[in-house]
Amino acid sequence: MNWYKIAQKYHGIVKQITKIHPSYLTPLNKEEINGAVASQKYSKLSPIEWAKTIDLSEPINASLFSDGKIIIQDGHHRYLAAKILNKSLNVILQAINAKQEDILKLINIQ
Repeated sequence: MNWYKIAQKYHGIVKQITKIHPSYLTPLNKEEINGAVASQKYSKLSPIEWAKTIDLSEPINASLFSDGKIIIQDGHHRYLAAKILNKSLNVILQAINAKQEDILKLINIQ
């Protein structure tokens, strides 16, 4: 059933979205992603070896905004590892004034 009505905006957890590919995500800020990159480099492992050490089963927290951007709130190390491994992530997605068409687009790629 489609709970999302045309031309409405939504707030709250989008329960239909449980996985998302890193290509749809944007880091919260440079400091967060730089911290994850530094962690990988400090490990002295190759990027792929490092990424394999990260537990991707724990969901990241992300927010979908009215401009269609999905911003990572928590889980930048998992994001970087999934990006390196080209794997989708478990996600808890919070809509914040999100448009119906953006939510439906994400539901359709599940």
